[in-house]
Amino acid sequence: MGKLVGLVGSITNKIGTFVFSTWKGIQVARAYQPNVSNPKSTGQIAQRTKFDYVVQYSIAMNRLPFMKHLWSLITPQQRSAINEFTSRNLKSATFETDYTLCPNKLILADNNDYIQNLVLPEDQACANGIWTLDGLDVCGCGVEPDGVILVQVFQSNLLVDPDQSPFRDARMCEAYSQEVVWPIVSLANTAQYEDVFDICCPGCIDPSGECCDSSLWVIPVWSDGVDASLDPTLITKVGLPILVCDPECECGDPIFSLAGGFYIGTQSLSLSTTNPLCDIFYTITSQAGGAPADPPDPTSGDTKYTVPIDLIEGTPSIFYKIKAIAIGSGCDDSAIVNDQWEIDR
Repeated sequence: MGKLVGLVGSITNKIGTFVFSTWKGIQVARAYQPNVSNPKSTGQIAQRTKFDYVVQYSIAMNRLPFMKHLWSLITPQQRSAINEFTSRNLKSATFETDYTLCPNKLILADNNDYIQNLVLPEDQACANGIWTLDGLDVCGCGVEPDGVILVQVFQSNLLVDPDQSPFRDARMCEAYSQEVVWPIVSLANTAQYEDVFDICCPGCIDPSGECCDSSLWVIPVWSDGVDASLDPTLITKVGLPILVCDPECECGDPIFSLAGGFYIGTQSLSLSTTNPLCDIFYTITSQAGGAPADPPDPTSGDTKYTVPIDLIEGTPSIFYKIKAIAIGSGCDDSAIVNDQWEIDR
């Protein structure tokens, strides 16, 4: 494009191999290119698809006062926060093989302003659309955060049936929490669209490997001790975000309150497991005067443990064998444990 100086009036349209127009009130000329091609190469399709996804998240981010402010802190003066978010995600976000950008793989925040790292509690949990982070803590070098920002991210285009989504594009919900004492005793997000999205995603084993249609991020922020609930601009430093994940659920092996062996008099036997999300199921056999046959391996169809089991005394002695297993929905079953008792009068 060339700037034309010294012309009187305004020339428009094509003359020879030049196209004349005005730009910001200035007469300009461009070389005419009659054979511009627009091939839909694999690379072009990939970049356009990536751009479409990033723009959705960019628009969603730009609607949130806290998120917009966090991005403005690292945005060069000549750019906008939404442009900075778009640029960094296009350059560095982790895209799927089909060029999809998942809520749990985008660059939600990119500040690292010498704030201590957040540490997830080992007992974080997710149910009914709500994540609970009881015991969220900090570690490492840097200043201690004054608060955290919870950001839940949704992407309707990743749903099997997008028509089930309450919206057609990406959405974000944010909440600021002022905390001055660490660890945080109890922190939870507000339930959002739990009837549509898989809120409890991803799992902690490999949070980067699973593509989620929803995710929760926690961002540490610093405001020199001032509560920034009503004014995001009071936040002057931001730390690295963490992706909240659902820990693997394993049922602990059942524990017998009474060690196997010989006892005199009726005994009360209790069963327990370390995971409150798991139930115990057991099978039992008994016989007077000698050891009975082994009971079958227990399943969820067998007797569920609810109250202590009475091991009744007898003459001759009564022998008992019990097998037990802990089972919980969404959890790995425990090992089957067993023992034997002889109860004499």
